[in-house]
Amino acid sequence: MLETHSQESLNILHTMLGDWFFLVAFLFAYGSLNFMFVSAKGIQYLDKEFSPDKKYDDTWSIAASQRFFSYCWDYLRGKIKTERVGMRVWMWFNSISHVLICLLLLYGILFDCYKWIIDL
Repeated sequence: MLETHSQESLNILHTMLGDWFFLVAFLFAYGSLNFMFVSAKGIQYLDKEFSPDKKYDDTWSIAASQRFFSYCWDYLRGKIKTERVGMRVWMWFNSISHVLICLLLLYGILFDCYKWIIDL
């Protein structure tokens, strides 16, 4: 029963947003591979760039993931900056990918809940 609701929710999203939705979802799911790199090794680069005075020794922890997402939000809001062009491009990619993946998940959950409530 739950699977039917999820499938119907995806069909509603596809109808509303069109075929480009799945292309965008694929591209940003591919971007999540970058998040795995950040979790494995990249958080150390971000810590050196944005928190050089603190010594973190965690890469696969919840705290490291929380730090990464806070770096993304702070970068988008302009609270942290970097002078290196490569780091700026990487942070824009990380931040925009994070926001869009959150939005796609939110839309999916909202439509799934909407469909579940309608079928009650």
